[in-house]
Amino acid sequence: MNVNEVAELLKMKREEVKIAIDEGVALPKSGEIICLKAHQINKQYDIDELDLDEFIDRFHQEEPGRHPPVKVRRELLVEARHSCAICGETTPIEYHHIIEFSKLGHYDSRHMLALCPTHHAMCTLGRIDTQEQYEYKRRLTQLKVIGNGSNFIYSIGPANFSWDDLRQIIIALHDEVVNRDREGNSKYDFSEIDIQKKNELNRLSLEYYNTVVVIHEPYFTRIMNFLKNPVNATIVNLYYEVVDEIRAKIALSRDDYERFEFFLNTFADIAVKDIENGRSQSRRTINILMSFMYINCDIGRKT
Repeated sequence: MNVNEVAELLKMKREEVKIAIDEGVALPKSGEIICLKAHQINKQYDIDELDLDEFIDRFHQEEPGRHPPVKVRRELLVEARHSCAICGETTPIEYHHIIEFSKLGHYDSRHMLALCPTHHAMCTLGRIDTQEQYEYKRRLTQLKVIGNGSNFIYSIGPANFSWDDLRQIIIALHDEVVNRDREGNSKYDFSEIDIQKKNELNRLSLEYYNTVVVIHEPYFTRIMNFLKNPVNATIVNLYYEVVDEIRAKIALSRDDYERFEFFLNTFADIAVKDIENGRSQSRRTINILMSFMYINCDIGRKT
């Protein structure tokens, strides 16, 4: 494996992996410095999977349960498409034991999830119970096979959606809205929307709304101001054309998903694959945009 692959598996920065190789890292309790073994070939590092497992195991010996082997990490990341199994956020990813490690020491990927820190904490504290955790696990499997006979995946395939238009919108919003210092809280006007009723009509879970949509709120007014600015007329036209397409996909595929967050996450998964080679900034901007569309009643039922 190269440095980039190891960084992805360990959820570390590339530079941090190089430090682990060249200088070593202190173990959490004993403080002993250990180095990640690597072979240098033409100024590039090559790391053997067994050596990486040995490195991980040294941390596991001091903090049991927190450091899954390489094989398990890879299975969970691929299953969840290198994002949180619940909300779809890409980084950082942690590894959660649905069957608690303290009760039954295991690294059985059938009983584990790749999660963002927020949802990892919610699962650990029981705010998302075991049955719900397995339901999210089931939906990951469902997402893998849903392409056979599914109107949803078929209708949002690369040949059936204006990905170039969406790409321009995402780039514009990332540069002008998302990639700026956040200036205070959003003053978005929620007075014209009964959010509880909208969530019920669209079968959007309270957990998803509180842990995903709400954290995107500070960007909503910025997006609205961007859309109202005449300077952005070209992007605005593309925006409403894309909204019309998404509405059509929702109408066509409403029976393909149980809850609305499944649609939002699946759409984002497909979009990230087609936009800018899945860079994390695209995923974040897409998630913010989808939350805005929902809150602004551009998509989803409101009556």
